[in-house]
Amino acid sequence: MEFIEQIEIDSPITSVWSQLIDGFGEIERWDSSITESRLSGSSNLLGLKFSARTIVNDKGESKQVMTMFTPLQYSFSYRIKENLPFYVKKVSTTWSLTHSVDGNTLVVQNHTVQFESLGFLLAFFVVPSLKKQSRKQLQDLKGFMESQS
Repeated sequence: MEFIEQIEIDSPITSVWSQLIDGFGEIERWDSSITESRLSGSSNLLGLKFSARTIVNDKGESKQVMTMFTPLQYSFSYRIKENLPFYVKKVSTTWSLTHSVDGNTLVVQNHTVQFESLGFLLAFFVVPSLKKQSRKQLQDLKGFMESQS
């Protein structure tokens, strides 16, 4: 199952990109649901110095492993490796940034959720919650970036 959330931020694309990548290990600075984060590993992806981020929130700890990094297209992806519910097989997220016509930045999150055998029966309950979390995360990023200008 796939879903997309997006938001326009009144900030230059290079500033938003810098916050997302250079500040990847400090997501708690702008994401109100995260209490702690830390980087680990060296990356096989060209131009990236780390391979994963561990985040801590009210649901516990999970690891996000980078799977794609294309800085010239302002895009990256990660897969969540730990602390998934038993009925979820895989969760991945791709972030993409583009210039909007008025000079702002359009931030798009493309989420893919794969469920275990009968886990898809819970999708109607799980996906709305994930969408809400994604919208909140994008709103937090927008608030943080626009307060920095």
